[in-house]
Amino acid sequence: MIATAVSMSHPDEPSCPTSDIADVQSSHDTRRIAIDKVGIKDIRHPVRVRDRTGGEQHTVATFNMYVNLPHDFKARTCRVSWRS
Repeated sequence: MIATAVSMSHPDEPSCPTSDIADVQSSHDTRRIAIDKVGIKDIRHPVRVRDRTGGEQHTVATFNMYVNLPHDFKARTCRVSWRS
């Protein structure tokens, strides 16, 4: 598969003049290597915490999100959506 680089600000215009770039991310990986830990570190997100009196305290939580990635899964960039 061949991918052509495009400009992020103007998707209809190539960012490189007619340069074709091989899309290595879509190719099959034959190495069968699992990844022990992949994720996002030091995520900061506002949270509401209920206190002992039943009221709410507003603060910012910092946390990490990790998963194991088996050899037959391919890592993909995705968006994490938050619900209030």
